[in-house]
Amino acid sequence: MNLPEPTERHTEWSLLLIFAGLSLGIVVGGTFYYRHYERQFRAAAERQLVAIAELKVSELAQYRKERLEDAAIFFENAAFSRLVQRFFDHPEDTDAQQQIQEWTDKLMATDQYDLVRLLDAQGGIRLSSPAGAPPISSVVSQRIPEILRSGQVAFQDFHRNEHDQRVYLDILIPFFDKQNANRPLGVFYLRIDPEKYLYPFIQHWPVPSRTAETLLIRRDGNAALFLNELKFQTNTALNLRVPLGNTNAPAVKAVLGQQGIVDGTDYRGSPVLAALRAIPDSPWFLVARMDTAEVFAPMRARLWQVVVMICVLIFGSATGVGLVWRRQRSRFYRAQYESAEALRRSETKFRTVADWTYDMETWRGPDGRFLYVSPSAERITGYRADEFMADPELTLKITHPDDLAMVKEHQQKVSQPGKEVCSLDFRIFTRGGEERWVNHYCQPVYDADGRWLGQRSGNRDITERKQMDEKLRQLSRAVEQSPASIVITNPAGDIEYVNPKFIEVTGYTLAEVLGRNPRVLKSGEMSPEAYGVLWRTITAGKEWSGEFHNKKKNGELYWESASISPIRDLAGRVTHFVAVKEDITARKQTEAERDTLIKDLQEALANVKSLSGLLPICASCKKIRDDQGYWSQVESYIQSHSDATFTHGICPDCIKKFYPDLAAGGLGKSSKETT
Repeated sequence: MNLPEPTERHTEWSLLLIFAGLSLGIVVGGTFYYRHYERQFRAAAERQLVAIAELKVSELAQYRKERLEDAAIFFENAAFSRLVQRFFDHPEDTDAQQQIQEWTDKLMATDQYDLVRLLDAQGGIRLSSPAGAPPISSVVSQRIPEILRSGQVAFQDFHRNEHDQRVYLDILIPFFDKQNANRPLGVFYLRIDPEKYLYPFIQHWPVPSRTAETLLIRRDGNAALFLNELKFQTNTALNLRVPLGNTNAPAVKAVLGQQGIVDGTDYRGSPVLAALRAIPDSPWFLVARMDTAEVFAPMRARLWQVVVMICVLIFGSATGVGLVWRRQRSRFYRAQYESAEALRRSETKFRTVADWTYDMETWRGPDGRFLYVSPSAERITGYRADEFMADPELTLKITHPDDLAMVKEHQQKVSQPGKEVCSLDFRIFTRGGEERWVNHYCQPVYDADGRWLGQRSGNRDITERKQMDEKLRQLSRAVEQSPASIVITNPAGDIEYVNPKFIEVTGYTLAEVLGRNPRVLKSGEMSPEAYGVLWRTITAGKEWSGEFHNKKKNGELYWESASISPIRDLAGRVTHFVAVKEDITARKQTEAERDTLIKDLQEALANVKSLSGLLPICASCKKIRDDQGYWSQVESYIQSHSDATFTHGICPDCIKKFYPDLAAGGLGKSSKETT
């Protein structure tokens, strides 16, 4: 039997509301879960970058320290200085030369240096290991007089040797004749080829990564100078500079003194996440960076997982609601299915795919006229596909006046080839006058030869989504304007949100309670055991209801009725607690006044005399026996046990019996008592 139409309509709306509520809850829960995962994932990525940067900074600082320790072996070494002086004074002294050669061979055996030379005070090469290497660079030659004047070991930073166009670092150790007023003898020159250790160490990344790399930077005038070769660009060492004005570059941020985790754009123009560190006791800065796209690629996968899960849950909810719906409308759906099935069998594969897309699909030719409009146009706009084909301006005609200028501007932009995918939201009026929101997206169409064939576009009815957005805004306003106090805390009980009613009732500002525990309102009248029961109840995932006697900021006590419930994520974990509280101080005062009044009435009633129970009375004389065993007249007993008094008279029957004369005179006719 079909239900009456009003009942069917009521059931349909109820099912729709249930489905909308379930969908909203699923979407909100999924969004909250993803945001929480996003924060945790970024923190883990930042910790990894910082750990790698700290490791490399420590290794580089240790490397510089070890090279200077090598230099300390020879610096101010009297025996070695005498040996050098002896060799300089007597070049034919093969024994001195052999001893110096043994020292140089030991240094070369460490594999830290690719060239060791003994230079005289004029920069002339007196001994070289290995022999035949190119001359020293002009940078080193120019520093020799300065080093001999300062009398200190020098660590020559990255420089390019103009003779072989390679990048080197150098350790320069001066020698002096201590017996001849510290006369400069020469310089012990240790050359470091960064290609052997430094560059491979800098470029090595401890975990597999497609875009991660380490950059070594120093400041060079008004630019940040790259000291090492890069992963995605060649010939960059001592060649690639980034102006200090480009403050979005991590390299610039590093040389300007910024440290820690930063977001920026690297030398390729790609967004990156980077860890910046200064290397102690050096002009170097280290940048450990990774493309943001790679860092957050797993998050995109997780996002799709969440989206799929939300879709599955929403689909499950829709399926459940649909089953109930189907029981009442099975015949209708059967007829619709049979009709759709017959239509599907009559169409070709191409037409089926093209015509039964959910969105309104269109194709405009280069001349602006429609070459194809899908049948969904009628479902969305009320106008048939052939009407759009006949009138290229129909889209503009049904566009909302407030959005017309925007749509015209968009059509003008996409009327020429070479434009990328475009998208915009605007309103239309259907044939029936209904206002709807449409999401429009389009892209250029080219044939195999690259010839522009016009624009392909899709138009999706997003009216429900827009309405849902408005409902979400209304829900937010409802919480903000609620007449009840609403408090949301994290699982530890720290306050994360209170609505304006809470501020009005308690006198605390939002800044004063954020991050604090609701115990700030405790008056001390509720026992610790009661709070223990409350906490165990809500942490077990159950709802707790009760009353608090709390204290406002100004010290005033007030009563409130509260209901505290846990909020769970998709995994069932309690992520927050929400408390909805009502100020019941006035009600409590009314109840107290009522209890006092009842007590006063009970005390007053207790003082009222009353007769009750079984009273013994004489059958003959009608006397009554009291509690002490004495017999007394009825009127005396009643007067002593109640507030009643008596007046005496004679009834009509007694008048006839004892006074017949009076009765004969008519006095006995009255049925009322004569007083």
